[in-house]
Amino acid sequence: MRRSADSRTMQGERIVHELILLFVALGASPGASPAPQAMAQENGPVDPANRGGPANQGRSHDRADPGQGAAAATTDARGGSSDGGETARELEAEFLALRAAYLDARKRAEEAGEEGVRARLAELFYPRVRRLAERGSGGAALWCIDHLPAGLGGASSERDAAACAAEKEVLYSWIVQRHAAEPWLERSELFALLQGETDSTFGRGRAIQVCDALLRGSSSPSLRGLALYSHARLLAPWDSVSADDIGAAIALYVRVEKLLPGSPLAEAASAARWRLEHLSIGSRAPEFVTEDVFGNEIRLVDYRGKITVVRFWGFWHPDSERIVSENRQLVRRLWDERFLLLGINSDSDPEAFRRECDGRDINWTNAWEGSRTGDVARAWRVDTWPSTFVLDERGYVRLVDLEGGELLRAIDQLVREHRARRAGSLTESGDSEESGDSAEANDSADSDRTGRRP
Repeated sequence: MRRSADSRTMQGERIVHELILLFVALGASPGASPAPQAMAQENGPVDPANRGGPANQGRSHDRADPGQGAAAATTDARGGSSDGGETARELEAEFLALRAAYLDARKRAEEAGEEGVRARLAELFYPRVRRLAERGSGGAALWCIDHLPAGLGGASSERDAAACAAEKEVLYSWIVQRHAAEPWLERSELFALLQGETDSTFGRGRAIQVCDALLRGSSSPSLRGLALYSHARLLAPWDSVSADDIGAAIALYVRVEKLLPGSPLAEAASAARWRLEHLSIGSRAPEFVTEDVFGNEIRLVDYRGKITVVRFWGFWHPDSERIVSENRQLVRRLWDERFLLLGINSDSDPEAFRRECDGRDINWTNAWEGSRTGDVARAWRVDTWPSTFVLDERGYVRLVDLEGGELLRAIDQLVREHRARRAGSLTESGDSEESGDSAEANDSADSDRTGRRP
C-alpha cells in the first residue's frame, strides 16, 4: 500500500513538472490564471450578498465560491489600458491562458492522486499572476487574493501572516485605485473575498477600510450598495455581541435598502437587518411552528425551560457526517439534563430522510421542511447551511454558529449554569414552580419592553 501511494505521488509530481515545462515552452509560464470567465466556470456564480468569503471562517458552508469576477473584469474593461500601455483585452488573454494552465495542471495532478496539489500549484503560479496584476489586470489581482496565503508558501508563523496581510494590502489597493469605477467589479468575487477577511492574514478592520474606499471611489449605485452591505456583514457578524456594532450595521443595511429599493441586494440587506434585530446574541428567539416528517406539530415554545440547540442541516451537505456525529455526542452526553436538540432538516425527499434517520440512529427531534427555503429557514432568514443557534431555558439566543468541540464545551457550560440556577431557585424558594412562574412572567414583561435579555 505504501509503495502504491508513493508511486501515485511521484507520478503526480512528474505530471506537474512536465506541464510546467510545456507551459513555459508555450510562453505561458506558471503564475497566472484566466480572466473572470474561466474562474466563473470553475467556481460557479458568486452571490456577494451571501455569507461567504474564503472560509466562512473555516467552515464548509453552502455558499458561492470566489472566482466569477475576474472574467467579467477583463471582458468588460474594453479598451482600457494598463500602466504599460497594454489593452485590457491583451491582459485578459494572458490571464486566461495562465488560468487555463493552472486549472489543467491541477486537474491532472489531482487525477494522479497527488496530495496538497492546490497549495503547491498556487505557489508555483503566483509570481506570474502577480506580475499581471501589477501590470493592471484586476482579474489577476483577485486571483492572487483568493490564493493567499498558499501563493506565498502558507502562513504558518506570525511573520508569514504579516507578509500575507501586507501583500493583500497592496493587491486591494490596486483594485481600489485602478478599477473602482469599472462595471465588472460589481459582478466579481471581490465582495465575497472581503466578507471572508476575518482572520489574522488581513482582518475585519482592514477589509472594512477597503469597503469604505470602494464606496468613495465609485459612483455606481450597485457597487456602492455592495460596499455598504459588505461593510455591515464585516462589522456585525451573526455572533456579534456589541450593541454599537449591531446598531451601526443595521443603519448600513437601511442605506442599502434605500439606495437600491426592490433589488435582490436590498432584499438581502432587509433579511440581514431583521436577523440582527431578532436573532443576535441576547435577543429572544422568535417562535415558530413546524412539523416533523410524520406530520407531528413542533412548537419552539414547548421547549421553554430547556437549553435548546436549533440546528439547520441536511444529509445533502458535505459536512453532514460531522454534524450527525456532533449531534449524537450532544444527545448522549446530556440525555439526563434539561436539554433538547432540535434539527431543522432541509432534505427534499421525505422517504429518503426517514431511511437515513433509521439507518443512522437519529434519535433527536427533527423538523422536516423539504428544502433550504422552508418555513422556519425563511422566518429566521437563514441563508447559510449548516447554521446553529443555542437558546437558554428562557428562549434567549446565547450562542450562534459554534461547531465541534467549541460547541460541545459551550453547551456543557450552559447546562452547568442552568443546573446552578435551578438549585439556587429551589434553595431560595420553597415553591420552585411559583418562583419559576414569577421569573418567567417578569422575564416576558422585560422582553416585551426591550426585545433583549435584561
